[in-house]
Amino acid sequence: MKNASKKNAVVPEWVGDKKQAAKRTAAHLAEIRARRQASPALMRQHEEFERNYDLAMQLHRLRRRCHKTQAEIAVLIGVTQSAVARIESGRALRLDTIYRYAAACGCADLRLRLDSPRIA
Repeated sequence: MKNASKKNAVVPEWVGDKKQAAKRTAAHLAEIRARRQASPALMRQHEEFERNYDLAMQLHRLRRRCHKTQAEIAVLIGVTQSAVARIESGRALRLDTIYRYAAACGCADLRLRLDSPRIA
């Protein structure tokens, strides 16, 4: 019975041709880039997102390397597991939390690097 329903299922038009999907994705990304470049506010927002995402991914990799779960980190730093998930998604990054997170993973040396602005 299940197989019969699969045979009669309607397949969305976006499923199937991988080349067409890649073209649509590339066109969509190009459109996003153009909008971002046209809006300084959107450009700043995107740059902030990228910085937060990069840091969040570093924290995630650090946790995986020390073989701990989000729940274990949560207990060690005094937050909930869902708070650790927010940290690892880049949505809840505070400096004091980052230090506690790194210490819970056994990271003894955490450095913050500030790049001076480029003067034209």
